[in-house]
Amino acid sequence: MEGIFLSVINSTKRRQEALVNAIFALIIFAIITALVKANGPDNLFNSWLYVLIVTHRVQGLNELFIAFAKYGREYFWIPLLAVMWFFGKGNVKFSAYVMFVSFLLSIIFGITLKDILQIVRPFYYFSYSTLIPKPKDFSYPSGHALITWAGASSTYFYLKKKYSSLLSLEAFIVSFSRVYVGVHWPLDVIGGALLGFSISMFSTYFAESPVGKTIYSKIERFSIKK
Repeated sequence: MEGIFLSVINSTKRRQEALVNAIFALIIFAIITALVKANGPDNLFNSWLYVLIVTHRVQGLNELFIAFAKYGREYFWIPLLAVMWFFGKGNVKFSAYVMFVSFLLSIIFGITLKDILQIVRPFYYFSYSTLIPKPKDFSYPSGHALITWAGASSTYFYLKKKYSSLLSLEAFIVSFSRVYVGVHWPLDVIGGALLGFSISMFSTYFAESPVGKTIYSKIERFSIKK
């Protein structure tokens, strides 16, 4: 009985903290979005930082950042999600559940916001070379930053800090690499990271609710039992 009571308390605390984090990040994202839309993507901050990054590339690191920019999203996070869900247990499996919900919402909101905001990518403003093929869709928010930060943040309450920190580092490198290779503005990835974090926190809030836990208990059987 005591264990159940403590579990309920911890779940309530997680929901409260997740909701506060989600709202705070969403407000900052909304402010940045409004500023980008009002001042254009080639605003002083975006232009200055973009030029600073792409003009200080290090030849020996190019291939590393190209790899992260091209393969650091779905080629990393989908296998990780599958391993956590099918082979994990306890908090690891529940984190995979939160991550899956976060990814679904991130894809929906990411595509929708790009089409609504229609922010043009930096290579239309600057002639610096891109290190990967030029994407044809709009720029803000960065889908790579959105997905990777949604994934990393989904583990915040459930994995040991050293593991969630490593996943956050991966998300940071992927986000930075998208600017480094020349296909995103800095505020694209900052906005994407904030939105991804916010979505993961809202997903945590939902997953820890009675409805969310009921859904989890019903789909949990679709995993490898140990």
